[in-house]
Amino acid sequence: MTPLFCACRHAAAALLWLAGLGVCLPAWADNALRAACDAPAHASVLQGDASTQAAAAVWLDARHLQWPGAAAVGPGLVYRLLFAAAGGISAGIGQPAVGFDAAVALPAAPTSLPTAVLARHRHLAAGVRLAVPPGVGLAQLQAWHRGQLLLVQEDADGRVLQASRLQVAAALDDLYARAATLTSLGVSLGPRSTRFVLWAPTAQAVWLCRHADDRAAAVAAVPALRRNAGTGAWSLVIPGRLTGYYRYLVDVWVPGTGLVRQRVTDPYAISLGTDSQHAWLGSLDDPATQPTGWRTARRPAPRQGTAGLSIYELHVRDFSISDASVPPAQRGKYAAFSEAASHGMRHLRALARAGLTDLHLLPVFDLASVPEAGCSTPAIAQAAPDGLAQQAAVLALAAA
Repeated sequence: MTPLFCACRHAAAALLWLAGLGVCLPAWADNALRAACDAPAHASVLQGDASTQAAAAVWLDARHLQWPGAAAVGPGLVYRLLFAAAGGISAGIGQPAVGFDAAVALPAAPTSLPTAVLARHRHLAAGVRLAVPPGVGLAQLQAWHRGQLLLVQEDADGRVLQASRLQVAAALDDLYARAATLTSLGVSLGPRSTRFVLWAPTAQAVWLCRHADDRAAAVAAVPALRRNAGTGAWSLVIPGRLTGYYRYLVDVWVPGTGLVRQRVTDPYAISLGTDSQHAWLGSLDDPATQPTGWRTARRPAPRQGTAGLSIYELHVRDFSISDASVPPAQRGKYAAFSEAASHGMRHLRALARAGLTDLHLLPVFDLASVPEAGCSTPAIAQAAPDGLAQQAAVLALAAA
């Protein structure tokens, strides 16, 4: 289930295993991928999904499901699992289901399931438990979870009585239990190579978009990542210790939307570029990323357990924005914590002497809703502290 190379009509063609189907990717397709790397919209729908069924049915583990409610089990009544790699299943009530690539009838599950499975789903009301037949292998189950899945209840003549999407979390946990052993998600910079690892078990294909900086267009090559069937992780190794920024293109089935090509930043990135649009290629172990004295700075001894913690929550801006003992250029910023003689730092030391053990700073992460490029400060006229002028000035700037 990993990308291979094939001989197609075009010289630069790769064979991608897309939801279990081999598809030759010609040279012109790479241009489309590069365009997607830089497109104004972060996603495009490749194949729409017009289905409206709710996700009422539940996977209990990799091979067992539960139909919602007290649905009947009797002669002529059949439960079938329908799969379509690129969507297109139609399951209208009273009509035979159409548009699927594969289907399998599901017999009733054994009356007893593993204790751990029952405990995980103890919140579920009674329902009909179903089992995937032994003839359906692991690779087929994994492929099904990368496309459209629908569970239908049919009468003896094959007409749909009810249909439901599925809640898949427990199945993915079971199918990709080995993912718990992954220790190198994200980017790993070696002396002579750079490794990318993304856990995306439901993705049909993943590509890498590389950028010289967080404003530059993608570089020419848009290589595909390789999928590991055991973990559901996609990986790629590129020679050289790379620098710059990157994003991923991910083809994934989204119920209710369809097959989507999504451009995303790496969820395991250690830093992002302007406006959180690109993931940073780098290492915090590199001396160039560390402040002066970082390696030799005294660190507190690691705490054993959480007993005895006394935690003080502190907003970075509020700490110093009104502190006249802090240089104006540092007020409201991280740099204010370097002013050891400021009123705020003296107050923190007094709290430490009184028993404070830990400081929780917030916010210390990228905020997707706050633009960083062209950031402006609203002009606020003199107004009462409890007035509305301040809010009006901020909202006017936000709407500009």
